[in-house]
Amino acid sequence: MHKTLYYGGHIFTCNLRHSTEEAMVTEDDKILYVGKYREARHLMDADTEIVHLGGRAIVAGFFDSMGALPVSHPYENPHFSTKAHLGIGVTSMCETGHLGALSISGLCHSVWQNQLPLRITALLSDTPEAPKGALATMLSSCGIRTGLGNLAFRLGPARISLTPSMLNRPSEVNQLTAFMSHLMSWGITLQLEPQDESTLEKALTLFLGVQKDTPSLALPLRVLLPFVVSEHVIYLLGKCRAAVLLPCALIEDNDISPTFLLYLEKLERAGLYPSFCGFGRASATLTPMALLSGLLLAYQKENPGAHLPLCPCLNYLSLNAAYAAGIAEETGSLEWGKLADFSLLSKSPLDVPPEQMADIVPLCVVIGGKVAHEYTSYDHTHNPQPSTQSPFHAQ
Repeated sequence: MHKTLYYGGHIFTCNLRHSTEEAMVTEDDKILYVGKYREARHLMDADTEIVHLGGRAIVAGFFDSMGALPVSHPYENPHFSTKAHLGIGVTSMCETGHLGALSISGLCHSVWQNQLPLRITALLSDTPEAPKGALATMLSSCGIRTGLGNLAFRLGPARISLTPSMLNRPSEVNQLTAFMSHLMSWGITLQLEPQDESTLEKALTLFLGVQKDTPSLALPLRVLLPFVVSEHVIYLLGKCRAAVLLPCALIEDNDISPTFLLYLEKLERAGLYPSFCGFGRASATLTPMALLSGLLLAYQKENPGAHLPLCPCLNYLSLNAAYAAGIAEETGSLEWGKLADFSLLSKSPLDVPPEQMADIVPLCVVIGGKVAHEYTSYDHTHNPQPSTQSPFHAQ
């Protein structure tokens, strides 16, 4: 067993207490301890590797709660497509696309060849036409087992696109109600993708009715919100115990307004665990650190002289997204027993003003206790090259 002690900087745990600690000890792929340095030293042995952070910061790995990998051929290599995520500190991603047998084989082939550094949870969608049995048959035909390396397959969520004309007739309402009931009886939840607020409101009302008969869910209800909703819909989302996914495209020109900040606060107060998604896509220009910078600047603009706490904002990018994927017990924060997924940042966010926070980069990205990516000047040109020196030991 290999232990590593990290100390000498800020360690942002991204836990529910929003704590910042002095030291962290990892053992192989898991976190053994996070807390005071004097306590961490008691866990050392003769073979423990010691890493001094040099005043920099470690943050829990960012989580893209709704990503997509362009893998369609069994032997297509997604290694470089994941570099866009790793280069901005994203260690985990939910692949929520409609994966077919070929794309599943392509992912697995890359895992077998140790070419897939990013931790991916493939949430395999179910549909009324291809229910649970058919999906299991497809997986069996590919020779896939769950929990293969960094790739984990989970059944669900079932994605439902809510169009403006949907649920206008009793037959449509009955069909969706029956579909929800069947999925919940199988322990599968839904991902609602509405195009307008009115249809979302109808779907949430149906969901609440079905939920009374099936109160226990394997995963939370996921709702992709590409628009701002009213307080009444926020109330319904809270009643449904939903996890809200906010696409990066919702923030125009990377500019966060005080009004949007207030909207986030309302979502949090309703217990909706808001998280941002879509960071690694070609069309996305907003990075996690730029998002943090925008949140802090928007708060200062509305409240001159005041400072928005940084740690709760980090949870929009980590723990909240892990909760939406149903794996918050495994990852999403730096706590005992969880996976050692984290990034070493070039500077501590506590040591720079908000307007400079967007320039902070992850020097090193660790997944499962092993270095998966090191920063180079080529990262943002999508032509990554290996670095020659580990930033953990750079002076």
